[in-house]
Amino acid sequence: MLSGKNIPKEYSRPINATINFILKNLNEDISLAKLSKIANYSPFHFQKIFKQVTGETPKQFITRMRLETSAHSLIMHYYKSVTEIAIDSGFSSPATFARAFKNYFGLSAEELRNMPMEERLESFKKGDRKKQLLETDL
Repeated sequence: MLSGKNIPKEYSRPINATINFILKNLNEDISLAKLSKIANYSPFHFQKIFKQVTGETPKQFITRMRLETSAHSLIMHYYKSVTEIAIDSGFSSPATFARAFKNYFGLSAEELRNMPMEERLESFKKGDRKKQLLETDL
């Protein structure tokens, strides 16, 4: 999961375990306390290590994964409503999802869903999404 980085061995296993947990439980309420328990660190120390290893706080990582998963669902699952995808992706409300989605991708979920495939691909090539997420207070 964390290949290509100089990560101290003692950090790579617990951080990988927490990332795997996050990815398997994106639609759940994932607390810092739960993640730090999985990694076997205090919440403060875990958050510091997680950011050092991934470049993102746990909250930013979770939000980014939820947004990218929801974007995929919007494209692949036309039968699901935007609200259903927002809730299935772990967002607490459709309004929270809409604001985060627009901040991250630069367009609304409905705009993405209705966009022709060629435009969709071009829009995802533009801009540094991770940088936008890190600068946005979600």
